[in-house]
Amino acid sequence: MTRAILYARVSSDEQNKGSSPDDQIRRCAEYARVQGFTVVAEIRDDYTGYEFERPGFDKVREMIAKKEADTLVCLSGDRLARTVFVVGRISSELLRRYRVNLHFVSRGRVDYDSPEGEFIMLMEAVGNQYWGTKAKEVMKNGRRALVQDGIKPGQGPTLYGYVKSGDRKETRYHIVEEAAVTIRRIFKEVADGCAILAIARDLTKEGVPTPSQAANMQKGKRKDYGIWTPKILHRILKNEAYAGTLWLNRTTGTHGKDLQYNPREKWIPVPLPAIVDRALFDAAQEALAGHVSVLRDGGAYRQTFLMAGIIRCEHCANRGRPGNNIVTPSMRSSKGRPFAYYICSKSILSYLAKEERCPLPSVPRDKLDNAVWRFVEALYENPDAILASFQEAQAERRRENAATEAKIADLEHTLADQRTKQENLWLEMASLPKEATSAKTALHNVLARLDEAIAEGVEKVRVLSSTLLPVPDDESLVIFWEYRDQVREGLQNADTVEKKRRVIDALNVTVSVHGDAGKPKATLHWWGIDTPLALEDDTPDGQGPDSGPKPVEPNGSNGNGVKRYPHSAGRMACEAPFLSFALDEAT
Repeated sequence: MTRAILYARVSSDEQNKGSSPDDQIRRCAEYARVQGFTVVAEIRDDYTGYEFERPGFDKVREMIAKKEADTLVCLSGDRLARTVFVVGRISSELLRRYRVNLHFVSRGRVDYDSPEGEFIMLMEAVGNQYWGTKAKEVMKNGRRALVQDGIKPGQGPTLYGYVKSGDRKETRYHIVEEAAVTIRRIFKEVADGCAILAIARDLTKEGVPTPSQAANMQKGKRKDYGIWTPKILHRILKNEAYAGTLWLNRTTGTHGKDLQYNPREKWIPVPLPAIVDRALFDAAQEALAGHVSVLRDGGAYRQTFLMAGIIRCEHCANRGRPGNNIVTPSMRSSKGRPFAYYICSKSILSYLAKEERCPLPSVPRDKLDNAVWRFVEALYENPDAILASFQEAQAERRRENAATEAKIADLEHTLADQRTKQENLWLEMASLPKEATSAKTALHNVLARLDEAIAEGVEKVRVLSSTLLPVPDDESLVIFWEYRDQVREGLQNADTVEKKRRVIDALNVTVSVHGDAGKPKATLHWWGIDTPLALEDDTPDGQGPDSGPKPVEPNGSNGNGVKRYPHSAGRMACEAPFLSFALDEAT
């Protein structure tokens, strides 16, 4: 009994109107009936054929891997995939691996085992990729022609302050008066000389919806309010659409891939209802040009911070604020003396209301850096803890990386197949007689597409590799032991910030900080071990609490949302007094 999956795909509701998913399934079902197949699933995908991983196709692969089906039926090759690279992955990672029978309604069973069948499949993929690219070019040229004729197509952007009505050629922009009032106010206040920070602070304090919040409200979503920032205001102030001219065709590329800015002469102006007049817009631009941006000098003083760039603010991370929430180095003078400290940049943003700013107090540089280095010195005296934690961290990280590494292995297998095909095609072309120019041209086109497919695969491997979690390696241990013996002998070879930072990076040490009753608290993270750091003397002799670091709580957290891992060295850190240390006051 042949068990078949019927698969249909479209990129969007607007595409392939003559071949909807339901119509594709109907035709595939008729084909399966004639062939005598037993249909076990009908799967529809509303997703691009330029990607291997799609919601519906992932289900197809899962069912075939579980031996729930042995045949795949599609309407045609372009419904299965749109690029040579994706076809190569399907052939390598699905068809050959599980010996799947592939049928296209348009031409019957696909032979992918013989050299001839493989070549035909490759040529079809080249054609599908070419016509897909050609269709995009035709649609883009059509939209450009509509714009040049004064007709705005429906694919134009939705701007803050406007709402679109109509479809495609009938699309029109209408002003949203509530947002327009805010936009006019921004332009007028800037033209009058108001500071950007002051405007942002006032809008936030008054609860005026930001552009993203206004868009959500138009869609009927939650009516909460965001925070106005100088970046949002600059984006509005620099947008000429508010003066009545929307510029299209500013970039080429789709979905963020290969995005390039076109020369200004290629931009296409589209008239819009103006929210501000040209005189006010120009006055605001002139005022903006007179603003001076004050940037902190990333000079030599930053090189004196041992933990620069690897301290995270827990307050901002727990509030879901975007970015890495890195606590940054800073300097100030107190009583005529320079004072170095770490501070969360979101605690000093003057355009935020006080309650919206980060509550993290400043963390003295010397207190934190010395605490971290004392932790490292304690570890150097206990090599068993190092070995145990490294071994367990290696095993845990490798388990966590297993799924991604499997994807990378599949991709590399596909790339190897495509490189073999490429070599065979070059040999085939070399054997052709000189007069076979048409055949050579066709092979050149196929080889060019294979080059693109291989480049795409290499990039996907690079992206996946960048997501792998770091795993302790032998080099890290070598660096550790290089300094360990010298530290134990009192030579203090790691006597500069640069040398100490090399050790810190080798051990993968990071720190997270938070505030408690106005005082900074820090937690050190090291290959799954989370250890609280004492940032002030807690006992008369300055050696910290007798009980050592805070023990692991039953729920696996340290009380402030930081994950803890039960590595053996982590248990040692919580039980043994050698990791119990306090911090001397900086001198």
